[in-house]
Amino acid sequence: MDKNLLAKFDVIPKPNPLKLVTKPSNKLFVSAIVPDHLKYALQILVKGSHQEVELMLPKQLNKIQNIADTCRDLANDVDEKFQGVMNLICELLEACAVAQKEYADKDEKTKAAIEVLILILQSILCLHN
Repeated sequence: MDKNLLAKFDVIPKPNPLKLVTKPSNKLFVSAIVPDHLKYALQILVKGSHQEVELMLPKQLNKIQNIADTCRDLANDVDEKFQGVMNLICELLEACAVAQKEYADKDEKTKAAIEVLILILQSILCLHN
């Protein structure tokens, strides 16, 4: 490809593919690269000849599509993990509610047993007096 052909597109820096997914924490920042690709594609459309558009535009659009697919996949992964966490929280809440009811029942039985013991002790004390 002719260097003069590429020179007129150097106004906007070309996206760096190394910025793409390198760490899990950076995965969702992939979408920040899309504006650069869009600017470059627009610049190709505006400044490029018919041949340049046919040659270079599909590559830029393919890069944008790949980033969009990656973002969609990452969003789906986040959604699945979020649903898993929500299901776990629901199970924990249900277990807590069951445990609370059991403890409340045991607490009532214990209070009733203490009252019975107090009555028995009072009656024993009254008999000895």
